[in-house]
Amino acid sequence: MFNNALKSKIFVVVLCLLPLIPIWYYDYLPLQDYANHFALLNILSSYEQSDFYQKHFQLVPMRVLAPLTYTYVTLDVFVNTVSTFLDIDTAMKVFLTFYVIFYIVSIFLIAFQLQIRFDLLMIIQIPLIYSCLFHLGFLNFLFSIPLLLFTFFAVERYEMKRNKFYIVLIGILLVLLYFTHIATFVVFYIFLICYLITKRLKAKIFFLILIIISLFLILNLDFFFSMGKSAMLKEPFLDKIIWLMFPFAYQPYKLLIVSSVLFILAIYIIIRNSYFSRKHYLIASIFFLLIYFILPYKSSVGGIDVRALLFSLVILPLSLDTRNNRPVDFAKVILLAVIFINFSWLFISFSDFNKNFSIRCAGEIEERSVVLPIITIKPQSPATRPYLNSWGYFSGHREILTPYLFTGSPVRIVYKHKPPAPHQWWILSNKIEEGKKYINTIQETYDYILLIGHDAQVQEIIRPISYKTCSDRSVSLYKIEKDKR
Repeated sequence: MFNNALKSKIFVVVLCLLPLIPIWYYDYLPLQDYANHFALLNILSSYEQSDFYQKHFQLVPMRVLAPLTYTYVTLDVFVNTVSTFLDIDTAMKVFLTFYVIFYIVSIFLIAFQLQIRFDLLMIIQIPLIYSCLFHLGFLNFLFSIPLLLFTFFAVERYEMKRNKFYIVLIGILLVLLYFTHIATFVVFYIFLICYLITKRLKAKIFFLILIIISLFLILNLDFFFSMGKSAMLKEPFLDKIIWLMFPFAYQPYKLLIVSSVLFILAIYIIIRNSYFSRKHYLIASIFFLLIYFILPYKSSVGGIDVRALLFSLVILPLSLDTRNNRPVDFAKVILLAVIFINFSWLFISFSDFNKNFSIRCAGEIEERSVVLPIITIKPQSPATRPYLNSWGYFSGHREILTPYLFTGSPVRIVYKHKPPAPHQWWILSNKIEEGKKYINTIQETYDYILLIGHDAQVQEIIRPISYKTCSDRSVSLYKIEKDKR
């Protein structure tokens, strides 16, 4: 017979795995950046065999003296490794599955090491596993979080056992962490400083690690300084308070408010019935919370401040020793309600996207065509995000050139000659005039317009230079006539 503790652990693990069902059941994932990663990986995988891609793109070489070229490559390396026996879309779904499984295992290990209740810690973490950043499709960043937790475990384990094996393990995890995402690598550096300050460790090996990490950071100063080159939007303090609800920002506003209030209430109850026994985690959590409030919101890099907030929320529960009483049980029930709301909307969003999106028109596109995607799904809201890069799925069926591929990231590709185009989401930004100014350039440069959504104003703009060849659900394909007008 299973005891209640084991049943509870099994329950939360199964609960955490439930969202993997729609990932594998549906053909297209409504994760904002997923399809763009898909397009990029399709180009990378066939680059050597395609003179079309070689004509329009250039591989960014690995440079020993520029270590930043080695970061953000975990997804690329994984997909390229398994692409010999799995197609790219399946490989990416496996990558997402590993993210969830590794997260569960890392939470189990650190709960075991710190003597924290696994079921409670896991229930707190589930909304963070499937947070807004999951729905934004930040795949490398997401994968770095369980790696960070594994590294926390290795540090704690070394402190207990003083076994050199864990030093080696820390080194391996740091290498993986660096290759996955530089921001999370820096988070470990900050955590380690907090750990050393609070624990007053005398082990010279940790200072050696600090020196090595510092060298990496010094060599990547260009990355951190470059973050300030793009425009920042300085939000009022009230907006920062509102953005504390970011884990649920992919939900409709009413659900967002309900989920956020319930989540905050549950965390408050848990903290009221706990004491902070691991000060290094508390200090690190407070530090990242301060970073969140200090940094202005920066949309061009996916919200650095919001990522700092995520780290604060992930780390905070590790500082707590929680009593086993009725208020905590009530908090668990509240968290289960939050998870139910989250998962319900997750399933709905996957279903709706696959009902509305289609790639049937890909068959009407001639190979090696230049295609301009135009996203017109309105209003701009959480429901819009799945469509923003959905054109990327078409690259799995045709060799096409579009102007909106991710570029400039390390060990990826750059355009040799990027097709001129208006801002990617000019319709959603209400910049209709920008699109009108490009109409002659579009006619001269592109072979097709891929219209995602139905917008009479956009159709009126492109009608003089094109005609519709295919339409299915929310997707329409227009063939551009070079001699028209």
